[in-house]
Amino acid sequence: MELDPIAIPDPIITESDTPTEDPDTPPDGGYGWVIIFVCFIHTFWINLWAGSWGILQAALLRTTLKGSSLSALSFVGSLGVALGPALGIPAIRIVRIIGARAGMTIGIVIYGLGCLASSWAVGSLVGLFFACGVSYGIGSAFTDTLYNTLPVLWFKKRLGLANGIVKLGGSFGALIGAVSVGYLTEGVGVAWTFRILGIASLLTGIPTALLIKDHGAPPEYPVKWSVFRDACFSWHFAAGAIGIFPIYAPTFFLPYINNALGFSNSTSIATLACLLIGGT
Repeated sequence: MELDPIAIPDPIITESDTPTEDPDTPPDGGYGWVIIFVCFIHTFWINLWAGSWGILQAALLRTTLKGSSLSALSFVGSLGVALGPALGIPAIRIVRIIGARAGMTIGIVIYGLGCLASSWAVGSLVGLFFACGVSYGIGSAFTDTLYNTLPVLWFKKRLGLANGIVKLGGSFGALIGAVSVGYLTEGVGVAWTFRILGIASLLTGIPTALLIKDHGAPPEYPVKWSVFRDACFSWHFAAGAIGIFPIYAPTFFLPYINNALGFSNSTSIATLACLLIGGT
């Protein structure tokens, strides 16, 4: 007796059987390149200030702050550079609440308005501490947080390329800032140089910040203060803090030293530009 073959029905593929893509997976392209462009622009402005502060400082001591000491004025730039990383942890927590777009917009608005406020404080050392140093520090805390984390959310395989483009914006900013700010201070004065920087950063920074889209939640890394109990970590932390000093000290003081030795402003600009090219 022969048995008829039993037809086996095709397996029913349910929705749960089909692989679903994690929405938090970095797309490695697409709109991510727009995000990288935004980060490029904002890194440009943040590093432009840091790279050209030495030029601004020398111009202030030549004109509106002739009676002030170099050591006192240099603390304005030092305060701005130090506040950025110091306020990084609070900035990260705020950005997690308000979103990347609002965080980047707040950062560039504070930066730009600080430059505008500095233009009316060029004759006051105390005024520059707040209008220039504090505003730059707060603004850079938000922007630094975002242009260092956004590429991670949008790229995985091409993360190295994406990060390289963002950092290239900072290198361009420092180099172009040293040259353009040097000639602006000679041509239109320190006050109008601050105004031009403020207006230009707001006109380019706000529209680009509004292009940002959130893609997944930023990674959360809890702060573990207990690591400072590790002598090796504390040693490396102190070495890093000391080692970063030579990065900023030459750019802050080289233009003033050149002027004190009798060199022209153009020579100071060229010297600083060569230093920044070498650093890049």
